[in-house]
Amino acid sequence: ISNQLYEEAFSIYKKFEVNTSAIQVLIDNINNLDRAYEFAERCDEPGVWSLLANAQIRNGLVKEAIDSFIKADDPASYLEVVNVASQNNSWEDLVRYLQMARKKARETFVETELAFAYAKTNRLAELEEFISGPNHAQIQNVGDRCFENGMYDAAKLLFSNISNYAKLAVTLCYLGDYQGAVDSARKANSTKTWKEICFACIDKQEFRLAQMCGVQIVVQAEELEELINYYQNRGYFDELIQLLEAALGHERAHIGMFTELAILYSKYKPQKMREHLELFWSRVRKPKVLRACEQAHLWSELVFLYDKYEEFDNAILTMMSHPTEAWRENHFKDIIAKVANIELYYKAIDFYLEFKPMLLNDLLLILSARLDHTRTVNYFMKVKQLPLVKPYLRSVQNINNKAINEALNNLLIEEEDYQGLRSSIDAYDNFDNISLAQRLEKHELIEFRRAGAYLYKGNNRWKQAVELTKKDRLYKDSMTYAAESRQVDIAEELISWFLDENLFECFGACLFQCYDLLRPDVILELAWRHDIMNFAMPYMIQVMREYISKVDKLEQSDQVRTETETEKPFVIENLPLMLTAPGMNYSAAQGFSPFGAPVHGYPTLKLFCTYAYKMAFQQEYFNIPPITRAYTTTCVITTVAVQLEFINAYQLYFNPELVFRRFQLWRLLTNFCYFGPIGFNFFFNILFTYRYCRHLEEGSFRGRAADFLFMFLFGGTLMTLMALFVNIIFLGSALTIMLVYVWSRRNPFVRMNFFGLLNFNAPYLPWVLFAFSLLLGNSVIVDLMGIAVGHVYYFLEDIFPREQGGFKLLKTPRFLHWLFDDISNRDEPDVRPNAGNAEVPFGAGGFVWQ
Repeated sequence: ISNQLYEEAFSIYKKFEVNTSAIQVLIDNINNLDRAYEFAERCDEPGVWSLLANAQIRNGLVKEAIDSFIKADDPASYLEVVNVASQNNSWEDLVRYLQMARKKARETFVETELAFAYAKTNRLAELEEFISGPNHAQIQNVGDRCFENGMYDAAKLLFSNISNYAKLAVTLCYLGDYQGAVDSARKANSTKTWKEICFACIDKQEFRLAQMCGVQIVVQAEELEELINYYQNRGYFDELIQLLEAALGHERAHIGMFTELAILYSKYKPQKMREHLELFWSRVRKPKVLRACEQAHLWSELVFLYDKYEEFDNAILTMMSHPTEAWRENHFKDIIAKVANIELYYKAIDFYLEFKPMLLNDLLLILSARLDHTRTVNYFMKVKQLPLVKPYLRSVQNINNKAINEALNNLLIEEEDYQGLRSSIDAYDNFDNISLAQRLEKHELIEFRRAGAYLYKGNNRWKQAVELTKKDRLYKDSMTYAAESRQVDIAEELISWFLDENLFECFGACLFQCYDLLRPDVILELAWRHDIMNFAMPYMIQVMREYISKVDKLEQSDQVRTETETEKPFVIENLPLMLTAPGMNYSAAQGFSPFGAPVHGYPTLKLFCTYAYKMAFQQEYFNIPPITRAYTTTCVITTVAVQLEFINAYQLYFNPELVFRRFQLWRLLTNFCYFGPIGFNFFFNILFTYRYCRHLEEGSFRGRAADFLFMFLFGGTLMTLMALFVNIIFLGSALTIMLVYVWSRRNPFVRMNFFGLLNFNAPYLPWVLFAFSLLLGNSVIVDLMGIAVGHVYYFLEDIFPREQGGFKLLKTPRFLHWLFDDISNRDEPDVRPNAGNAEVPFGAGGFVWQ
């Protein structure tokens, strides 16, 4: 061989029957596989066949190599054989080889490749038999390879054998068995499998089966969007909607399903949108559905959602922007009352005025609780539609708003409804009385001019009222107004005018109407000058009778007093609760003699004096006006009770925490009734409180107990609010300063003196007290609080109502009038004291400290 004598070498090996070496020379040296094959057949030895097979496989003779391996019964080179056979698609030959190899070695690789070779050769029966029996083949691997190579029937057998329902389902789809695929997917219960089967069914338009798969997919929130896009991209909108409708009843239905179905309805079936929202509005994502409704121009549904999600402002704006589709009267009225932005009220008014003017009053009645009526009235005046809302003005006039009253009065004047105007004027007084009176004064109808005179009368402009009635020849009204004015000059001027106009009958009637105002000497002179004594005679007779009666009463009273002074000694009768010593019982008719020693059984002089002092104190105490008496008595009793330790001052002071969180509401009152321990400070405060409280109640508040009490309530409330921000726990001193301030401003010309050193007018008194507190080093916050509250009350009550366009802000509630006005009802008229310039050391006001 080394000398390249290959034939000789072959012959030698053959002669000595070294067949393996001989065939090796044929294969490797001579390179003649045909001779090698013939030699192998003659020898028919396994080793020879193995060497030949390996040589054949190296030369790509797959079939011949496999035949040689089979004859050699040699499975050792199965890896190389499988590789070469696969590359050359010699699957039939490979089957034969692998069957031989399987008998020799139960290798997993061999059996796996045998199963795949069965599939490649479409030997499905043998494959099924093979995998059904004992084997070591990797069925999953073979199945995947079959699936990848499009051998779906074989893959079906393989996946079925190992119960790989996920792969089986997909395989069945490729085989066109969609029902089987769905059944397998159900067994696999994998989202990925469901998606693959569903998409395959959609592509083949098997929508019933696709729906069965889709129901299992849509319950997975993260898969929902992909499925919806798959349907929509292929234009299967109805089928997608049917799928989601069917899935809503699933136990795992989630908010995304309801939301996406709503969006689909908005795009493709808007007629079903409202029904869906009414059923499932609470289970959809608000922003997405709202956006979908807006994009689809489903305004009614959009309003429905805004209402359900309590976005009332947006609901109202949508209704007004798209009234044809979205506006419903009852729904609009329900929602408008719930909006947070009050500006929408005025937009709604503008909307109704443009589109639904006949329903405007109904809307205004609903909005009236939160409307700015002044702004509303001004708006309707600006657009010149005030008559349209007259029912609204009527309904809200009871709040006595100035703008409403003036607007309604103007309407009544334009409509020439004088009766309605008179009723409005009587019931609601918050309007510019003088301006309206001046306007009515020039009206062409007499009834309206009469109403103007009535307004002048109501504002104490008696002269103008009487002049206006005289101009219109309203004799009865002129006499009535003159009598009510209580002004002598007006009554006498009217009497003279009647005489100048030769209205003698009216002269006589006026004498009767203004009887208590007229001076007899003036009447007598006028009657004599105009020669109408007959008309004046009844008046003169009555005057004479009245004067004679007064003289008779005076004479009788003087006579009784004289007789009383000269009668027998004074007798005490009906002594109340008179306790006597033993043996001193006496009757009510008994008495004592002032001319000698006490008679046995009669009261002594000391006892009588005690009783007299007691009666004098009692009479003086009950002469104190009721509110002053009640407040000062309460202050004294409270202070004494604290001094005697019946109660504790800690139970009285103002503490917001205890008042508003523990509901100790009595502290709102008791902190005004305690002036500290009994001492100089207490007596000083109680004296000032009593003094100026009484001055006010007997002066500017005479006959107006309810108004006086309301001043206390107003001042106390304002001080309590201020006390929340400053550290003051007892407010009685501040209330006293407020009383002093109000009295001083209402008596500006009263002269005061301070320790006999400083003289000043009353308005400076609060500031003198303030300066004195400052000099003593006391806290001046209390003084400032009292001055501030007093000034607020004085400004609102006395200053602002008299300004141009001003009106009375502080009005005493009716129930206080009903409860308290009778307490101080006296014969004296309700007048304020006249200011004087006299020096007042201790009388009208102030206090001399000595």
